[in-house]
Amino acid sequence: MSTVSVSIWSIGILLNKLLIYIALAMTVGGLAAMFTLSRYNPRQVPFANYLPTGCLLGLVAVTIGFFLQVGSFAEEGISGMWNPDYMPILWDSGAGKSFRWQLFGWCFVLLMLALAWIIPRSNLLFTVLSFIGVFMIATSFTFIGHTAEAPLWVRIALMLHVLAAMWWMGSLYPLRCACGDLDIPNLQSLMVKFGQQAMYLVGLLVVVGAGVAYHLVGSFSNLVFTGHGNLLLLKLGTVAAILCLAAYHKFQLVPRLTNRSAVTALKRSLTIEMGIGFLILLVTAVMSTAIGPTDG
Repeated sequence: MSTVSVSIWSIGILLNKLLIYIALAMTVGGLAAMFTLSRYNPRQVPFANYLPTGCLLGLVAVTIGFFLQVGSFAEEGISGMWNPDYMPILWDSGAGKSFRWQLFGWCFVLLMLALAWIIPRSNLLFTVLSFIGVFMIATSFTFIGHTAEAPLWVRIALMLHVLAAMWWMGSLYPLRCACGDLDIPNLQSLMVKFGQQAMYLVGLLVVVGAGVAYHLVGSFSNLVFTGHGNLLLLKLGTVAAILCLAAYHKFQLVPRLTNRSAVTALKRSLTIEMGIGFLILLVTAVMSTAIGPTDG
């Protein structure tokens, strides 16, 4: 009976973490798209509600996530999520600190968005300030999990890895929307600009991701003969696939954007890239929730 309960809580926490990753991708990608698409009047493109929706999803997900962790400790069913004994313990732990930073971070981004909407002349300033909230959310991941006690350089690398990955993943949906909203010359210009950004993102992802992975795995045998290492290999495979697809966009599809048929092909390819991105987030959620670096 206890095993079933733990399993249910674990699945709930895992799915909740996946929602948090998706919300963060929408938040970071939405902000990135606002900068990239600023010359095209982003208030008129279809993804206009993408960023605030991501923020609201993040607020709901992190709140539910905290109470799920309380419930997993109490093991008293749904009512255990409000257990008065375990709640203060979790609140004072790394999980509680992470929850507070995420909550404040998303509230701060929403506040900046509201101010940008109320005072349009200061739109750029408030959008830039929104990244303070994003950095707080990314920093929150260093308070929990396998890197909570890691050296400072590992935690900084993790934070940068999270930001770069979410920038990329979260930008895919606005780009897909732009395929149907922008004319071909502007779409091609946008894709060229994103390709230039992606070059720096890929470099950052590879360097900091390799550093964090080396710290967590430690050896080739752990990479091959442990569950965490096998999941890391799966993640590396999906990352390689998405990199290949991105290269295909940059060197094949974008230069050929001369008609609506080519735009349709790009939109289809971006949809596939979004699917691979979702798989990467799912594998990451499993790695950070169910199987640790020391698990077999």
